Amino acid sequence: MKMKRFSRRHCLQGLGGVTLALPILESFSDRSALALPTPAATRFVAIKSYNGQRDLYWNPTTLPALTQVGEAIRRAPLSTFPGGVNPICGCFAPYHSKMNFVQGLDVVPGLGHNRGGMLGNFNDYTPTIDQVMAYSSKVYPIEPAIRSLLLGYAPADGGSFSYTMSSGTLVQLPAYRSVQAAFDRVFFSANPAQARAQQTIVDRVYQDYQGLRSNPRLSKNDRLVVERHLTTVQELQTRLKTQAPLALGSGSCPSDPSGARPVVGAEVPSSLLEIEQYYRDLCDLIVVAFACGATKVATLQIEFPKAFTPNDWHGHSHDSETEPNPVELEINQWIAAKIVLELIKRLDVAEASGATYLDNSVVVWGNEISIGAAHRSENMPTVMFGSAGGKLTTGNFVSYWNEAATKVPTVVGGRPYNQLLVTLLQSMGLEAVDYERPGQPGYGGASTTDPGRAAYYAPLLNQIGERLPVIAV
Repeated sequence: MKMKRFSRRHCLQGLGGVTLALPILESFSDRSALALPTPAATRFVAIKSYNGQRDLYWNPTTLPALTQVGEAIRRAPLSTFPGGVNPICGCFAPYHSKMNFVQGLDVVPGLGHNRGGMLGNFNDYTPTIDQVMAYSSKVYPIEPAIRSLLLGYAPADGGSFSYTMSSGTLVQLPAYRSVQAAFDRVFFSANPAQARAQQTIVDRVYQDYQGLRSNPRLSKNDRLVVERHLTTVQELQTRLKTQAPLALGSGSCPSDPSGARPVVGAEVPSSLLEIEQYYRDLCDLIVVAFACGATKVATLQIEFPKAFTPNDWHGHSHDSETEPNPVELEINQWIAAKIVLELIKRLDVAEASGATYLDNSVVVWGNEISIGAAHRSENMPTVMFGSAGGKLTTGNFVSYWNEAATKVPTVVGGRPYNQLLVTLLQSMGLEAVDYERPGQPGYGGASTTDPGRAAYYAPLLNQIGERLPVIAV
C-alpha cells in the first residue's frame, strides 16, 4: 500500500471533516532539493493594561552605572538588575536575556485614558499597527485563517484596543472575551457547527495522528513538537468543556462593541483562581494559534484584575503618587507574574527553526497612560520580549531620557513613542513604504497644541521615522 504523504505544514484529518493544523515539521522538508531551512515566521503580541503605573513602583529601585551610547541614550545590561528592574518586574529576572526594559518614550500629542494609543491611534484617525501588520502581504504572503486574534475583557465598551479603517471610517474592532468563542474561531473557522461535537479535536483526529507518529521520517524532535501541541489543545478544550465561563457580560464577540457594556460589579467572579485560569487559557490559545499557523498577530487586554472591579483599580491607580499604595503594587505584580510571564513561558519552547517561539516573536507589554494620577503620556511603560527572529537586540535596560534638556512643566524629556511603533512594524518585515503616509514620516501623530511640548519635541521630529537606537539591529 502506498505510504501517505506528509508535508512540513501538515493537518491531521479526523471524523466529520475535522482538521487540526500542526506546527511546521522539519522532518518532511524537501531533502532532495537540499533546500535551506525556511525562515521561521515572526509573530507579534501586544499586551495592554490600563490606568497607568506609579513612578514609585515602575522606576528602577536602584540604578546601576549606565553607559552613554548616544546623545540622550544610556543603557545597562539587564543582568545588572539581578532582582528585577522594579518591584513589579522582578518575576521577569529569568528572562532578562530575552527582554528589554525601556524608559523615556513619550506620546507627543499627549493622551488621557484611551483605547488605541499603545499601538498608534492617539485618539485620531490612525489605525493601530497590529492591523497594519495584519493586512500586510509581507506578514501574510498567503491568506491566513485569522489575520489578528484580539482577546481579553474590556468592561468599558466590549471592544479591543485595535482600530482599522473601513470605508473611510476608523473602526474599533471587537475582542473575543469568551475563551470558548475564540477557541472555536481558531479551530472551527470553516465549520462552526463542529464545535458542538462532544469529542475533543484530538480524539477525532487520533487515527490520523497514529499514522503520522508511525511514519519513519518523523524525527524525535518533531514527535515531541506534535505531542506538545496536541496536549495543549486537548487540555485547553477539555477545560473549556468542563469549567463554567466567567460572567463577562453579554456576548462573546459583539459585532457592535458599544452594545455589549456590562454592569460594573456584576462581572466580577468570587474566585481569584477563576480569573487566573481565564488568562492562562487565553495565553494557551495564543500559543497554539501561533504554532498551527492560524495567525501571526495577537493582542491581549487586561482590564479585569484580581477580584477588584475596574473602578476599584482606577481609583487605586489615581491615588497620590507621593504615598505608597500596596494595592496598586499588588495588582501590577499580579499582572506581571500571572499573565505576562505565563505567556512568555509558554512561548519559550522550541519550534522547527531550532529557536523558540519567543525568540521568533516580539511581545510588548504596555499601558494606556504612564502616570495614572496625572493622566500623563510621557515615559510610557514599555517592556519588550523576544528578538523577532534576530531583528531586535535583547537584554537591555535603555533610557532615552534627555537628562540635560531644559524641561518645561509638561515635558519629561524623552523621545517620540512613534519610534517604537516604527521599530515594531519593521521587526515584522514592513518597510516605510508599507505604512508611511505622504508627507508624514514614521507612524502615528506627532503634533501638539501645547507650546512647551511643541518646542521640546521639535528637534526630535527629524528622527521620528527611525527605529529605536540600541534595540533595533
